[in-house]
Amino acid sequence: MKLFPRCLLALAFAAFGHPVPVTAAPASFVHPGVFNTQQSLDEIREAVASHPDDPRAKAFAKMQLDPCASLDYTPQPFARVLVQGSGSCPEEDAFFNDGRAAYLHALQWVATGKQEYFDKATGILNAWSVVIEDVEP
Repeated sequence: MKLFPRCLLALAFAAFGHPVPVTAAPASFVHPGVFNTQQSLDEIREAVASHPDDPRAKAFAKMQLDPCASLDYTPQPFARVLVQGSGSCPEEDAFFNDGRAAYLHALQWVATGKQEYFDKATGILNAWSVVIEDVEP
């Protein structure tokens, strides 16, 4: 069974293995710095926890207003995704929005440590992992 790297949730769409068994977060992880470096994630976590006037904390609060960041977000997986680059088809929109939602929930988990964000991020990816068959350019 393939397992998604727990903090590379936004990139997991490229792998689409089997669902991730939801367990406790890994004890240690060295972030490879794809969209964020470990340092930037640590700085976001610190700002959110202790410095509400920090621009990162304010940006985080604004990000939480995004519908994709809501715990009520529902993924819309498709078996086949035609990527046209225009967002003109429902499966491309769903692919983009669900990827964004998984990433935003992963960021919220890193910043707050709240398990429900981890669960939501992995749930979104797992919803796609059992359905996706092909992504066509």
